[in-house]
Formats: sequence, C-alpha cells, structure tokens
Amino acid sequence: MDVQGLVKAGTVSPARSILRALIPLVTAAFEDASKLVVRIRDQRVNTDRALADEPTRDLLESLALGPTIVKGQFDYEYRRWAEVYAVGDIQAREQMKDVLIALQLTVVIVLRTVYMDEIDVDFNAMQTASDDCRVNAGVCLGQLSQRLSDRAKAITMWPPSQLDSYHYGHPAMPSASPGLTHSTSRSTFSSSGHAARTPKDLSDRLNNMSLAPSTPKQALNLFRHADPEGKSMRRPSSTALAPDDVEFLSSGVGDPPENGAIVYLPGEDDLDRASYVSLNNHNNGSMLSQQWFRSPTSQQSSTSQQSSTIQPQWNSRERHGPDDYIRGGEADEHLPTEKITQGLCKGAVRLFLQNGVSNKAFSAANRPVGISGMVPYWRCDKCNFEGPAVTHINMDIANKRRKGKEERIFDPKVRVSMGGGVRYKWIFLAKSHCALKSQVDFTTPAAKQGEIGAIEHPFVGFNEIKAEWVGTKSWTYATRLSIPHIPAGAVAVLSFDGLDTYARVTLDCKVILESDNMFVPHRVDVTNELGRGGSDRHFLQIDFDSALLRAREFQRQYPDHKYIAWNGDTARLAARKAQYHWGWDWGPVLMCAGIWKPIRLEVYSSRIADVRVDVHLSKDHTTATVNVITAIEGYYQRSNLQAKVSIRLADDTRIVTSDEAEVNSEGKTTATLAIDRPHLWWPSGYGKQALYKINVKLLQHGVVVHSTTKRIGIRTVELVQQPDRHGTSFFFRINGVDIFCGGSCWIPADSFLTTVTKERYRAWLELMVPANQKMIRVWGGGIYESDDFYDACDELGILVWQDFMFACGNYPVWPAMLKSVEAEAIANVRRISHHPCLAILAGNNEDYQVQESAKLEYNFEDKNEDNWLKTDFPARYLYESLLPRVAKAEAPSIPYHAGSPWSGGKVTTDPSVGDLHEWNVWHGTQEKYQVYDSLGGRFNSEFGMQAFPHIDTVRTFVQNQDDLGPQSHVIDFHNKATGHERRIAAYLVENVRTTTAKLEDYIHLTQLIQCEALMFGYRGWRKQWGHDRQCGGALVWQLNDCWPVTSWSIVDYYLRRKAAYYAIARVLAPIAVGVRREHHDWSISHAREPKTQAWELWAVSSKLHDVAADVELKFISVKTGKLIKRSFVKKGIRVVANGTTEISTGYVDNVDEEPHVLAARLWVGDELVARDSDWPQPLKYLPFPERKVQVRMLDHNEMRVSAERPVKCLVFEERTGCHLSDSAIDVMPGDEQVISVRGLKDGDSSQKPLAWTYLGANEQ
Repeated sequence: MDVQGLVKAGTVSPARSILRALIPLVTAAFEDASKLVVRIRDQRVNTDRALADEPTRDLLESLALGPTIVKGQFDYEYRRWAEVYAVGDIQAREQMKDVLIALQLTVVIVLRTVYMDEIDVDFNAMQTASDDCRVNAGVCLGQLSQRLSDRAKAITMWPPSQLDSYHYGHPAMPSASPGLTHSTSRSTFSSSGHAARTPKDLSDRLNNMSLAPSTPKQALNLFRHADPEGKSMRRPSSTALAPDDVEFLSSGVGDPPENGAIVYLPGEDDLDRASYVSLNNHNNGSMLSQQWFRSPTSQQSSTSQQSSTIQPQWNSRERHGPDDYIRGGEADEHLPTEKITQGLCKGAVRLFLQNGVSNKAFSAANRPVGISGMVPYWRCDKCNFEGPAVTHINMDIANKRRKGKEERIFDPKVRVSMGGGVRYKWIFLAKSHCALKSQVDFTTPAAKQGEIGAIEHPFVGFNEIKAEWVGTKSWTYATRLSIPHIPAGAVAVLSFDGLDTYARVTLDCKVILESDNMFVPHRVDVTNELGRGGSDRHFLQIDFDSALLRAREFQRQYPDHKYIAWNGDTARLAARKAQYHWGWDWGPVLMCAGIWKPIRLEVYSSRIADVRVDVHLSKDHTTATVNVITAIEGYYQRSNLQAKVSIRLADDTRIVTSDEAEVNSEGKTTATLAIDRPHLWWPSGYGKQALYKINVKLLQHGVVVHSTTKRIGIRTVELVQQPDRHGTSFFFRINGVDIFCGGSCWIPADSFLTTVTKERYRAWLELMVPANQKMIRVWGGGIYESDDFYDACDELGILVWQDFMFACGNYPVWPAMLKSVEAEAIANVRRISHHPCLAILAGNNEDYQVQESAKLEYNFEDKNEDNWLKTDFPARYLYESLLPRVAKAEAPSIPYHAGSPWSGGKVTTDPSVGDLHEWNVWHGTQEKYQVYDSLGGRFNSEFGMQAFPHIDTVRTFVQNQDDLGPQSHVIDFHNKATGHERRIAAYLVENVRTTTAKLEDYIHLTQLIQCEALMFGYRGWRKQWGHDRQCGGALVWQLNDCWPVTSWSIVDYYLRRKAAYYAIARVLAPIAVGVRREHHDWSISHAREPKTQAWELWAVSSKLHDVAADVELKFISVKTGKLIKRSFVKKGIRVVANGTTEISTGYVDNVDEEPHVLAARLWVGDELVARDSDWPQPLKYLPFPERKVQVRMLDHNEMRVSAERPVKCLVFEERTGCHLSDSAIDVMPGDEQVISVRGLKDGDSSQKPLAWTYLGANEQ
C-alpha cells in the first residue's frame, strides 16, 4: 500500500480547515480566562480581598499551557502526523477531538470559578479550580468519559468527502448540551489530594458566561456521560508544572525528527499487521528470564516465528453522514457504543477496513500525554491497551556524552537484577500523568528542553521534594514475549518474585494477576493464554497504582481504626509496602513502584516446588540428621509416570551422603540423611562457617527434569530466657556456647532497591567481621532481605535477627490484610529458614511502644484471640498469634519473639526482661552518654548517636560551595531526625569546644561524640556480660544508610566508615581491656567537682578458654604528657573464658592531682592486644596545646603514629578504596601505634599519605 498515495488522496485539507477554525476559538477562550484572572488579581492588590499568590500563579500557569498546546503542538505536529501516517486525517481528527475536549473543560471550570466581577472570590474555590484544571486538562476522552455535544462529535467523525462544505460555527449547529455530568475514577487525584470535580450547577451557568467577543459559545458546548458499567480506565491525572518525565519514543526507523520523537513509518509489508517493537538503544537492563525444564515424553520444539493477533469483531458497513452516528435508523447498529467509544481509536480501524486491510488488534493513533503535548501510540481495540510511546524515569547521576548525546546511566525503576535467562526490555507506557515543567515549544529539539525525560537525582540537594510527585502517580511497564513451542503435557508459568505494590498484570489484554503486597511472590499458569504453537506476539503489561493513594482509600474504607504512626504518612499502615519508602527519620520520601524482583517464565512438565530442610544436632555434636522434605508439582500428577527425588549432601571436598525417595500421591518426598562428626557452623570469631550443599534432583524414567540446590549449616540456636538475680536473662546460645551479640541494626541499603548488587551487600557485611560484630538485625520497616544478603551472612558468620515487616505503628487487620500478611510471612520464612545465620524472628519494631504511648487497649492476661481483634490494638493478633504460628510451622528451630522491644507483657522499657531500645540518650530524657551503660537492659537491640557523614559524602549532595557549612539549609535537609539541630548542638556544647565554623572540623566533632557515646555503651554492657549474663548483647542503630545523610549510621552511604566504627571494633575485640572513672555530672555544679572519683580496671574475653595476660595502667597528665604517679602493673593475670575479669580499683584525687588520662594496655605473651583510655569529663574543659603528633609512612602498607602528649580521637581520611586497620585512636606518649593500610595507590606515599586530625588540632 502506498502511504504517500493515501495522504495525497485528499484527507489532509478538510481536517486542517477544522483545525484552523478551532484553534482561534480555544486560544481566545484561554486568553480571555487569563486576562480575567489578572484583572481580578490586580484590582485586589493591597486589599483584604487580595488573591493568594501561589494558587493564583498556579491558575495562570495552567491557563497559559492551553495556547501553548494549541499553537505549538497542533499547528506543527498535525501537519507532520497527517503526512506520514496511512491513517491520515481520521487519526488526526481523533487526536484533535480528544485534546480539545480537555482544553474546553479547563476553560469551563476556570471561567466558572474566576468570573466573579460582582461577587467576592472564594479562595478555596479558586485553589480547587486550579487543581481541577491541572487534572482535567490532561486527561483524554477515554480516561474520563468526556464527550462533545452530539453535533460536535458527529462533525469529528464525518467522512472526509463531506468535511469541506461544513464549518464548526455553522448556524444550524445545536447550542448548549442538554446536561453536564461527571464521573471520576477512584485514582484520579489532583496535586492537593482531592478528586477532580465539575460543579454540579455548571451546565446552568454556561449560558451566563461572558466570553471574548471572538469566541462563540458553541466552542464550549460539552457534555460528559457517567460510566454505567464502572469500566472507566483508572488512570491518574497530570499535575501542572511537575518535573519532566516525558521522553518521546516509539518503535521507529530512520533518523529521529527535530523534536525528538522517533516515528514508526509502516511500509507496504507492515500495514497488514500491528507492530510493537522497542528501541534497542533504550534498553534499561531489565530482564524477563525464561526457564525450561526437560520433558521426559517429548522433545522441545524450535521457536515458532508465526505471529498471533487478536481479532476484534468490527462491522465495516459504510456510514452516510454525521447524523447517522447519533440518531436512529438503520445506522443505529453501527453506532460507537458507550463501551467502545470510551477511549477507543475506532476511526483508524475503520480506515484500515475501508482500504481493504484486514482487521488488526492494534491501530495507530495519537493521544495527549498530560497537559503538555501529544505522543504516538498503539492502542488495542479490544481493551484500550496503549503503547509503545514510553516514559523513562531516569536518575541523572552524571551527564556523560557519547557521540554528542547525553547518556543517562542510572534507572532504578526499571533495572531488575536477574541471573541467566532471556533478556527483555521493559518500557514505561505514556500515561496522562506525564507533564512538563514549563511551557515547551515542541518544535525545538528535545535536547534543548532541559533533559526532557529525566528527573534530577533525588539524593542531591532538595531534589527529593521535586521527585515526590512520582509517588502519587500510577505507572505501567510493558514488554513483548517471545514464546517457543510448549510441549504437550508441559505448563507455562509466569513467576513474579516481587511487585511493588498494587499491581495489575495483563497478558494479551487478559488480567492474570492482581497483587497488593510487595513481599508476596506469585505464580500464574499462563499455558492457555500463550498456546502451544509459540509466538513472539504476546504482550505483558503491569499497571502499578499509587501506593499512597490506594492506602489512603483503605483508610477511608476503614475509618474506625486508629491510624497512629511514628515516621511517614499514616497511610503506610494500610499498605504492605516497605515502610521506609514513606520517609523515616533517616530516609527520604521516595515512593517507588515497579518490578523490584525477578520475573521468570517457566515451562516444565514437573518441577521441584519447595525443599524444606530441618537439621538436628546431637548434644555431644558427634552426629547430625538432616530431614529433607520436597514438594513436587507437575505432569506426573496427571499420568502414570513415576517420579523420584535424588538427594545429595556434600561439603567443599566430598559427597557426605545421599538418598532417593519416591514421590507420593500428594507430590511429597521425605528423606533423612545422617552425618557422622559433622562440621559445625559458627558465628564469626568462634570457629569456621562450615556449609553443606543439598542437591535435589527430580527424575522421571531416569531423566533429570529439574534440580535445585540449597546450602545449609549444622548448628543449634537457642534464645536463653531464664530467671536470675537481675530478672530474666536474654541471650543467644549457639552450639551450646553463650554468645555476647555485639552488632548493628540494618536498614535497606538504598532507597532504590534494585540498585543494590550482590557485591554491595557483600561489601557492607564484610565490614562487620573486622569490627568484631556478631549479629545484624534486619529492621522491620524495610524489606525481607535478598538471598544475597543471607548468603553473605552464612559465609561470614553473622547472626541475623529478623524482624517481620511492621514498624512504629498501629496496624489494621481487616480480613484481607490478615490473609495477605499470612501469605507474606509463609513465603519469606520459608525462603530464609534454611540459612544457618538466622537466629531469631521478631514480630515487629516498636509497635508495642506505640501501643503504650497512645494508650491503646492491651490486657496481657486476656488470652482470647477474638477479643484482641476487637480492641483498638488489633495487631496484637499478628504478633502473638498469626506470626508465631507461621514461625513454628515453617522454622520450628528458630526462636520467635513477639516484638522488638518486647518484655513479655511488661512495659517495653523494663530493663529486667526481654530486649530494650535504649533511647534515653539522644531521644527520651537525653541523658549524658557517659552513663549509657547504666541505662541498658538485658539485651539492647537499639541505641545510638548521630554523626555527620564524611566530607566527601557531603559534597555529593551539596552542589553549591556556599552551602558547605554545618548549618546550611541543604545540610539540614539531609538530616531527617526531628529536633536534630538542638540535639546535636546540645551534645557538642556539653562535651567539646565548638568555636569552629569549618565544616570539616564540625564533622570531626560530631563523629567524635558518636564515637565516645557508643564506646561508653558497648564497653559497659560487655563488662556486664560477665556478671551472670546481665546484658546479652547490644546492636547499634545503625550500620548503614540508604542515601547520603546525617544519621545514626556508623558507616555512611558510600561505605565510608565513621570514627565510631573503629571504637566499636576495639571494644568488641576477642580480648579487650577496660578502664573508667566514676561518672561526675558536671552540669549540676560546674565549679564543684568531687574531691575523689573511683576508677576500675577490667578485662573481657570471648575466648572459650582462659588466657594469661599482663596489664598496665598509666596516669598521664593531659597538659604535659608526664606521669603524675607510678603506673599500675600486674603480670600473669588469668583472663577468664567468655566472661569478665575484674583486675583492680582505685581513686582519682581531683584536689591534688592535675587532670590526667587513665591509659590501660594488655599483653598476651609478647603481643599487645588491647588498649583503653579514660579521660576527664567533659572534654571541653581540657586544653590541647602542643600535642606534637607524628605520622610516618614506612611503606605503602603501614603508618606509625606517635605523640608527646595525650591525643584524643586521631582520625584518618577515609579515602575511597583505602582500608585502615584502625582509626579514631587515642595516642599516648611512649606508645607508638602501627596502622596497617591497604589500597593506597603508588602516588600516595609521602610524609602525610592520608589527611588526619584530632581533637584540639586547631589549637596548635
């Protein structure tokens, strides 16, 4: 078919005549409205009736976009589209009609609101109208059921041959429409959060409006029909002046036109089929992997190249005139019904039929995208599927140029990390929410429009605010599937491991899945949908609704529940989505939506659905039994074929044992494997992390049709809670050994989860081993972590405290929520239960504290579960019934704890029982950190102190040099903690001199305070471990960050370690020495310090045998560096195994003795293994002149540090790629310290290879 010939046939000119007639009318209406608003605004300046600036400005900007579209878009784009598409003027008229409807509706609402010469202006009405304009002006016909008047609709559908003799302003045209009604879909919201609406009395007022003289009233004739079947497409609407997120792309050939759109030009061979092909150069890196398992009965066929199409039934009878489309007679049966006209591009299909082209599932058309322009798309005439005009949301980290084009290198919303399989490109379909920042002339190249299609990186500056709108919109992903032949007896299953969060999945226009829980995987049998023959014409589409708006709908649906939340929008409680996405006191509000875990297409006859492994170790550790329960599904269930499971257990060197088992009628097998003298899995520092591989194979007639491997460890885990003199103990016992669990809390490693790689998980967790940390707590406001996370913990010997995903709130539990949570718990406990690192499952994070704070109903003695659901704290049912049942069923050997903190029904701050979140330093009563150890409980699962990140990290989010100050706006913005200014300042002013305004010095001071605070806590609590297990562990809040920020982390977002990291490593060393003087609260009586203060000296050990050691304690003048009295030395002391050894005590004489440091050292044999020092408090009272510090670089791998006077907290630069054995050290005269360095480059060796500083360095 000759495309150009069709265009020349005469279809362009008539449509253009309509366009020329309509453009001035709509433009005049918008300009008239703008002038009216300006006049009212100017008349009321400096009066009590003045219009508010922001809504008025928004209103004018929204109105100004109308002429921009009409003049800039239609006048240019129409000519180009009409000349290149075979569908010619009918497509163009469809495009024109839909946008004019939206523009006219905008004018109607605006004039209705602002034309108030004789009466006052209602501020709220104006704000509402402004929002409504932004909503309605960007929504096309099919998305809000908009309709022109009968005659106007007939005109736009009139055959080309009759258009030349007809004009829009013809006198015979009917005037006002009979009525105006409005129906909004539930997910159409304006920027202010209210649903777009049309005033009920609008139709009565249309005839009374004063328009520009050149604008006939017929230009505003409009009516809208409600959707009686409730089938309106649920599409979000646009927000005026939202960030750029439109990138005009579609399948194409040839060079792109000047305005950046890539046009698909169908050739003769292409017109007989619909095309939906994505551009290779915009591959976002996502994959849809296919897994094929061998069928024992048939060979896999080669991929079929035959194309499949959907054939909608259209009647091709000719129409005679515009009235035949709207009135009775024989033509009635051909009328576009309400269902068909609701967004369908029927004109294009009709033209195909008129020209003798066969029916097609997809037709070419254009549709408006937001308030700002038009994009080409393909629409399915069966169900309104639209594509492939795409919208890429890119995170523009760095603008690199390749061949003169800017390259965007980071796309967290689309990239899905998967191993193996077939690569597919996921694209964003253009939707009505995509709006541009400002008025854009679409005739200019896109490159000149300020990176159309990219949002500025949310981690930089205030860009987080600019990106928040993304969370209020819905997003659609789509891809094409190439399906090889599916053998007889096999099934095809689409497996969705993670969809975030409210997702609707369609395959070839059929809904196959609706998901409402980010943490629940799904499997969908699509054998019938795909067919047996194979095809590359299957389309997979996933629509993601705004979690924010959906959750708020649930709040309105269940208004009786008390939605109480610490951090984030209270709506988060109604959504099973990562809670930190809603914002936290350390993280941004970045509401992601999309494919966050792999999607797989699996084709198989039979498969291994699940492998459960239960390990039992004898008390003497000489034997172990491994029970393997396998679940099978598939073809064998429908045939007489026999299936077997072969199980093999192996370590790194040999096959330990194996077994085979028949698959029973229920698809299950059970096998028991015995191991003599098993190698045990131990936490880091207590032994090796021995791991065994269990390989399970499914065989049919001797042929392996599927196999899978799990890695396990042989160990026992106990949570010891026994009465003692301190209350009730709380500590962990692994393989019969009591473990002091010093460690950290873990939050998600990034705000964009798909950017966290296996290597990055490994790098984070490897930091814990040299820091002597034994446990990491996966916090309940994030996610059930990746398998890569648990695999790394297995390998490194890091115990995992696993929260269920509930945090800081009063969660609702309506029936559907209970069902969803149960599925979530089963799926994730089942997934991680075989990992030897898993030590405990906890029901929630701080939800019981919310219950106490809000005084919600809770009676621990009431054991009637039905009663719990009737209280205003119904989530108790989750934590004390549902979740423990799941834990017992899926992981019977793992201890379950109802919450964190949880005190067995007592108040959560009870220090004698359960775990404790010790926040009376920083939060709460804001005690001095010097008394941290006296504030703790039996297990301190949270405590912390804030500190700034390193200067290089700060520079990543501060772009303006003038903002590199400790109190700049952007730096404050990158600290989400309430009251952080006062709290950081208070702890600084109380403890150190704060005369500097230099950012680098300020950073060092905050890190010093964090270092000191955590040291005081860990040091005292580890000492208590040896006193009848008074404290069983401490987990600092927090190890990591999800973005560059000032927070409680001890390692910042870029893995740069803060000073506290090193202090914790020293305190948790296998053998550590401790010294401290009695605390004196200087703030009560500043000039009256006590005459004496008691001091104590001790050693702690995690060794499982006693150790002989020598110890020394020196008393060194802060001012001179000289000894003020004889040192204490004791040789041959016995440091007891896995406990605390008290060494000595004494007194500091504050009257006759000058301020001095207590400096302790401990040797085992000839090796100096531990140091500690105790300084007079507060440090701000101490002068630090003339420290005479020397740092000498001996070679690339070693530095030697010495000083003539005591030095506090000497820290080295955290250079990327460089690793230090120690930092943040106290240096004493006569005690040279050696620091190992890895990763220095050849050019780094000098007198001062790394920058360094210490407390008081600016006093030198």
